[in-house]
Amino acid sequence: MEYIPFSISYKMLRFFFLNILLLLKLNVFSQSEKYFYKVMTVSPPWSINGIVVKQHQDSSYIIGSNKFVNNDGDNQLIHLDKYNKILLDSTYIDTNSSVGIKDLQFSHIQNHYITTGHYQTRSTNKWDSFVTLFDFKGKLVWEKILGDTTSDNGSRSIKPTFDGGYILAGFWEDSSGYWDANVIKIDSIGNVEWDTTLGDYGRNDVFVWVEQSSDGGFVFGGLFGYLFDKGQGWLVKMDKNRNIILDKKFTVEPVTYVSNFRITTDGGYVFAGKTGEFESVPNNTYILKLNANGDKEWATILKDNSTLWFQSAPNKVLQLTDMSYIIVGSIDTGITYSREVLISKIDTGGVELWRRMYGNIGYNDYGYDFDTCSDGGFIITGRTETSFNSNVIFIKTNCAGFAGPPITKFNISPNEMKVKFENKSDSAVNFKWYFGDGDSLVYDWDKSWLWIRKSPPDTFSHVYADTGTYTITLLAGACGEWDTLRQTITIFRTAIAKNEMENPPSLIKITPNPMYDVIQVESNANEPIRLNMFDVTGKKLVEFEFGKSVTENKNTFVHKINVSFLPQGIYFYRVKGKAGNSGFGKVVKM
Repeated sequence: MEYIPFSISYKMLRFFFLNILLLLKLNVFSQSEKYFYKVMTVSPPWSINGIVVKQHQDSSYIIGSNKFVNNDGDNQLIHLDKYNKILLDSTYIDTNSSVGIKDLQFSHIQNHYITTGHYQTRSTNKWDSFVTLFDFKGKLVWEKILGDTTSDNGSRSIKPTFDGGYILAGFWEDSSGYWDANVIKIDSIGNVEWDTTLGDYGRNDVFVWVEQSSDGGFVFGGLFGYLFDKGQGWLVKMDKNRNIILDKKFTVEPVTYVSNFRITTDGGYVFAGKTGEFESVPNNTYILKLNANGDKEWATILKDNSTLWFQSAPNKVLQLTDMSYIIVGSIDTGITYSREVLISKIDTGGVELWRRMYGNIGYNDYGYDFDTCSDGGFIITGRTETSFNSNVIFIKTNCAGFAGPPITKFNISPNEMKVKFENKSDSAVNFKWYFGDGDSLVYDWDKSWLWIRKSPPDTFSHVYADTGTYTITLLAGACGEWDTLRQTITIFRTAIAKNEMENPPSLIKITPNPMYDVIQVESNANEPIRLNMFDVTGKKLVEFEFGKSVTENKNTFVHKINVSFLPQGIYFYRVKGKAGNSGFGKVVKM
């Protein structure tokens, strides 16, 4: 393959800077807002898609997007501060070409970033790769078009290398008209140092991602033998001298599509993609873990036991510091214009821990890229699509994937001494219940997906030992943030249970019944007792406490009580002795 890099004067100097602050509309951000789901819009017929996002060390955000109309695209860079105020909003236009960004990385040079993607000449429809270096003010430092005069090629991924240069991965069209996987190494100013192609003649092979390994070599992941939506996953490792030391193909199901891969902390690899043909149902997200030799350790297909969600597709995977994995992509709800952004956390053995989805009915929402943030959360970009146009999505979540702080909510349903509690909290996984009587319940629970793991029920009951007024407290938390809600409840007995009525109390009885102004409380135990009286609504009216009786009649201890203040009606009473004896009953006041 003869490699001919175009000179700057040949094409890319037609790139020019266009400030479009008046075209882009961004929902107003509050400086106190830590988490959000935002949409950056342009008016039809223009559309914009967020393709890649990064957080800088100063906590600002960079979004690389494609802005286009009628499939004619230009690059757009959006730089926002940590409060989401737009610092830069620029579109870079070549009047003779259509440009699509695929990757953005921070450069070796401080406060600079490097981008890559494909460059299509309008007059010939020929595809080439481009590389551009920008400073944080959006100034184009240098750019290169990488290609020859006949073959199509396109870059999918770029990474800074240890020597100050960059490595690119993508595809190059071979003489049969199919794609070969392509690797290009450039120096610090974009000059080509070497390039190579790999693949199977007569089929499409493409690298979608590249990483430099700690030993100075390079690792590539992509698709091998990809034809008519069918192919294998592909892992290739080169040493620093460009010798291939690992070449592995894999299949998760009969059809395997690779979206992304990463080198893991144990020296192995993790791949994410989807199974099934593009137009087939169902398509399911998979995550595959390989060891350092490229051998399978485990694979998980993220299926749903619901009949509603039937298709999902990941775009990026990343390993976190706790060795778990995050996948971002999209999931189809099966309703027209109702695809949603998907973010899922997977443990070290491939078990899905939680899943979040973001979107709105009537829109197709896609997650294309994400990055971890200094506060442990995540930023996600992608697109939201209607029948008219598409716009950039920008989501900031906490470490649990929620785009908002914990909000505590609960319902209370009392039933005599037994009270049902229903946890209605939002954006929380940690819960602490305090029932006001000394008892508590503390648990961690992701309530988003009960089928993923067994969890305490959303609704449970607590039994109070005595009537009275109690303050219920619920703390709902996530990622170290807590929200608290308190509510006061009065516990009383609104009726006498059937078994209690069939078994009258042995401790006391009230005579006469019906009663008038004075009643006589007779106890069969000479011990201090407490008597509570309630109306038919369960409201406690009066409480009496008695010591040992001085009047004894045939082993019955008698107390007399003036109840003339009670109006005529039906009343319930509850009695409890110091020794633990208790009883219930009903009396009528005449």
